[in-house]
Amino acid sequence: MPACGACERLCRSMLIIKNTDLKQTKTPAISITIDSTAPRPSKRLWTRSRHNKENGDLSHLTRLHQARPSIQIWFKPQGHMDMKRVLIAWVGILSLTQPSLSLADNLNGKTLFSQRCAMCHGADIKGTGPLANKSNPPTPDLTTAAFKKRLRDYPGVIVSSIILRPNGDLIPRTLRENGVKLPPFAWRVNDFRDLNQYMSGVIAQSR
Repeated sequence: MPACGACERLCRSMLIIKNTDLKQTKTPAISITIDSTAPRPSKRLWTRSRHNKENGDLSHLTRLHQARPSIQIWFKPQGHMDMKRVLIAWVGILSLTQPSLSLADNLNGKTLFSQRCAMCHGADIKGTGPLANKSNPPTPDLTTAAFKKRLRDYPGVIVSSIILRPNGDLIPRTLRENGVKLPPFAWRVNDFRDLNQYMSGVIAQSR
């Protein structure tokens, strides 16, 4: 099946999911935006409204596999299941529209890790950064056999942790309490891919 057809089906399957919570909000709960240049979305192709109406121009979906644009998903979570649906849709679109991981930009991944992750995880990803023990719980060692197995079983664990923040405000609170300020960053799909590839490579080579 062509990538555009698969993306169309994926978008439809996510957006027609019945969710009674959507009837209780005046703002769209989920939207997918596709923009090949701007850091913020300029086109909102699909929106699920409180009236359960679908609107959008499916013809634009053909651009997904042609230009491999930056894809951003904006949503107003109504609960844990909404967040899971958005993540599933995001990972699905990523797999359909991005090139092979062999084309990942390792330098970009290393730069992102050094600037935004190493202060806690350490250059070796063993939880040896200067802020590793400043949080509760401390930053874990991601090179253990247990985490390697988890990464093999669930390759998306690194990206999902960044998006869903299972530890809540632990990271921003740790940075704030220790006077570390990270500039805002407009994450692109490629950035997640590159960071995941870089970290996975370091973890795989660790002993």
